[in-house]
Amino acid sequence: MEAVVYQCPNCGAPLEFNSETQRWDCKFCLSSFEKEQLEQITDEQKKKEEEEQQEQPAGGQMCYHCPNCADHRRQHCCDLLHLLRQSDGAGRAAGGQL
Repeated sequence: MEAVVYQCPNCGAPLEFNSETQRWDCKFCLSSFEKEQLEQITDEQKKKEEEEQQEQPAGGQMCYHCPNCADHRRQHCCDLLHLLRQSDGAGRAAGGQL
């Protein structure tokens, strides 16, 4: 039997199963979820990721998404990763300062 590991949809921390309440609890943000909720959220995330992969711009440019960020922060992560890929690793853009 395969172990199921869920991450909190709100903060990304690992969830722990509470056998008394039959819910998955986050010890960090104090959220609590039923198994059906987590399965629905997981399915929605997979569908969204598949859609985003199909919408990738032509020319090989890719946008990476941080799985722990809330939706409103994803574009920021993408922008940050794009800048880091263009930098020389020391915080400077390839053609000068960042």
